Amino acid sequence: MKKKSIMRKMVLSVVTSVVTISLALFPMIASASTTKSIAEVQSQPEKGEIILKYTAPDVDLSIATEEQLKTLKKIGWKMEDGELVQYRSISEEIDTAINEGYLSSYEDAEKMGLLAMDEEDEENKDTLLVDGKETEIKDGQFEVIGSPESVEIRYDENTTKNVKKSEDGKYRLVIEQDLGEVIDEMDEHSHDSDMEGMTHLSTQSSTIGTLGYGDKYKPGDWVHCNRFNGPHTDDRHLQKWHPQAIINFYHSDCDYGALRYCKSHKNCNQKYRAAYCSWKLGHSTKYHRH
Repeated sequence: MKKKSIMRKMVLSVVTSVVTISLALFPMIASASTTKSIAEVQSQPEKGEIILKYTAPDVDLSIATEEQLKTLKKIGWKMEDGELVQYRSISEEIDTAINEGYLSSYEDAEKMGLLAMDEEDEENKDTLLVDGKETEIKDGQFEVIGSPESVEIRYDENTTKNVKKSEDGKYRLVIEQDLGEVIDEMDEHSHDSDMEGMTHLSTQSSTIGTLGYGDKYKPGDWVHCNRFNGPHTDDRHLQKWHPQAIINFYHSDCDYGALRYCKSHKNCNQKYRAAYCSWKLGHSTKYHRH
């Protein structure tokens, strides 16, 4: 009986020791696991996004019809400090366009070679310097390592901004662009004599960028740039001061080109080909409506 009692006590002692050691080690294991989880969370990059602020100082609102004024308001144009402005969340608008089948996803576009850069694009790569580190822009979004209260972002050689983290944890970089300058740039390149697709045109039609102002286009027509084929278009190629010109631009191929390729887009419709943005988006380079 004594032997059994002694054995029972020894077994209980061993079990108690094991349990005590396990309990002692548990906080250390839990602490290590917690530390690892915190480190993993801290190493996860935060999201930054680009907000495109369009201005339209050349637009003459005095000639706008009531219908045009209503449409301008509907698509987000408003007066701010006496200036006509429109704010565009690139990532949100591209997500919507992808869901509606208007654009391919970034990954699919990459596979199809639509994101490949031409030689001149290399000078205007879709990248930012975030706290000195080159960071890729993907459909208006970029990564911020860690979770700093603010970051210094260099958009180009003339634009460096200090961006604070917002309440929702995002870093929003607002980039201002004069839409009149964008339109000027596109119309200027309509005269490039070596642009692909123009060799078969007559001398008269080769200046279609100028002669076409105010003319209506129909689906399938040759066009130097699909900057006026948005959902509210009247199918006319108009000069930058006309209110309908910025209405026609909204959600056109060129507009989405500016959103997806927010930096390299400045080379839109250079010497490569007519309707360059349409081609880069995988759309028809002839006139079409959306």
